[in-house]
Amino acid sequence: MNQMNASTVVVNFDIEKDGGATKIILPTCTMSNSDENKQGEVYDAAYSIVNKIEDIQNEARDLLTMIGDLPTNGEPLSGDANLPRQWGKATAIKLLSSVEFPDKSISTTGNGPWSEDDMDGLILGLNNKVYKLGDPVSIVVVGYDCENIEEIREHIENSENIVQVYPQELFMSYLFTGEDPLPLLSEEQAQHWIEFHPVLNALFGGDDDVFPWPLRQEEDDDDDQEDLDDEEIPSRGLAQSPLNIMGYRAGRIHGLSDAARRSILKKALQGKIPDVEEADGIDTEAYMAQWGKPNTARRLWRIGKHLAALCYLARKNSMYEAAKTDWESDLEWLHDNFYNGGDFGFDWPE
Repeated sequence: MNQMNASTVVVNFDIEKDGGATKIILPTCTMSNSDENKQGEVYDAAYSIVNKIEDIQNEARDLLTMIGDLPTNGEPLSGDANLPRQWGKATAIKLLSSVEFPDKSISTTGNGPWSEDDMDGLILGLNNKVYKLGDPVSIVVVGYDCENIEEIREHIENSENIVQVYPQELFMSYLFTGEDPLPLLSEEQAQHWIEFHPVLNALFGGDDDVFPWPLRQEEDDDDDQEDLDDEEIPSRGLAQSPLNIMGYRAGRIHGLSDAARRSILKKALQGKIPDVEEADGIDTEAYMAQWGKPNTARRLWRIGKHLAALCYLARKNSMYEAAKTDWESDLEWLHDNFYNGGDFGFDWPE
């Protein structure tokens, strides 16, 4: 027992393990006098503390149960869809999650399995802001029932940022585990999600979509990407590059706006690119192989090398001065938004 003066109350809590569960044993209270009123107040306060702890533990167990039920193969989420309304008042949220996105902007849209309001409340409760769809949003959280799919598609295509789309379930998993689930999905799991989720299916289903899902920097299994800087570029004699076929244009007369050019560059980096036409003396199959797969270091390297080559060829021709300015600006944009901070194994083309 601790030393005490005439008015000090000592309350000792013991924690007992019983089959892995934690029990809080309410102690007796030692007082310096026999004031039964004060002793009763101490007991009331102690019981109140215990009850609050039990409430937190119960809510924490509910959250952990839901996390355990989160699908990894495209199956719908089981359990009570109204739980997030309870989570909004749960101190357990703070205990279970510290995921914040200070450098990313989040937008939510659609309902299912939870309402859009529930998702907004949960995200705000974890000290993250929620924005309306549009720049600078880089994370879009979607429910099953969503009426603005075309608006999402337009945002993905036109945003200068990389935009990641999360079903509500996978974003919830992100919040409560601290681990981004999208890079962990196999191609088979991603395809299950696309088939299962109506919004993902509308945005990324089919063979003709520009953007794959999920967007991630993948290793190209078919190519060694460590010696990219040593490769030669067999492009002389080609009438058009993949970028040119996609509509990429620079310069004062026929050039596109910065936003339009960069939208094409982002599509070329993250999605399918067209094959070039056959040309005499050019192994077009080998040329296209140099562009690699979407979202790989090889694809980024090849686009950068193409723009750098255009700048080099235009260095002594004043007719291409405006175009050269555009190419240099786009090279810098690609570097800052996709190369900077990454580990790609090649030097940025200049």
